[in-house]
Amino acid sequence: MAGFEQRLLDYLKSWSGKDDDEIGLGLGVVRNQVNQYARTLEARGLVHRTQGPRGKVVSYLISSHTAAPNAQMPSTPSPAPSVTASKTTKQIHDEEDWVKLAVEDWLRLNGWSVDVAWGRSRGIDILARNEGARWIIECKGSGSSPPMYNNYFLGALGELLQRMESDDASYALAFTDVPKFRRLWNELPKLPKERLRLSALFVSRDGQVDHVQDH
Repeated sequence: MAGFEQRLLDYLKSWSGKDDDEIGLGLGVVRNQVNQYARTLEARGLVHRTQGPRGKVVSYLISSHTAAPNAQMPSTPSPAPSVTASKTTKQIHDEEDWVKLAVEDWLRLNGWSVDVAWGRSRGIDILARNEGARWIIECKGSGSSPPMYNNYFLGALGELLQRMESDDASYALAFTDVPKFRRLWNELPKLPKERLRLSALFVSRDGQVDHVQDH
């Protein structure tokens, strides 16, 4: 592996989710060099690049995910060590798949068995089981522009509502952690959250999963 490629990978181990300008500043090179090598690493399945919350393309390691502490049922997590992604990089087609991958790792470290519908597969995005408990999760990435966030949020909520066929399951929405999705979640009234046993999972750029319950 070329010397700069390794430097870039080492940088992303500590600073995953930075844009080309930030990486260039950290490594002391111009952004064009970062862009060239980051795209090469992406083609090789080592780096994933997507639009960040400020509109710039950000890079992060496919294998860099942070898990939540052990728990029998969904709970608010605290920071925990990073773990290796449990699926191959070929399954990461877009930001929604990255959200699924981070949530899957988080769930498995909590002791859940997990089934994931990758890419555009039909069905439940994530179905998790743990000692008779079931958790059904609908996932969305942030899209290519902020105006899409409302449609993504409402679309995910609508799809999840169509899957609420069981009284013995818990339900959640999972999104890239951006302020707009947080605001839309907070604006959703507490009553339906309580009655539907609905919570939210927010996945940060470094793979941390924040589980939010309002009931």
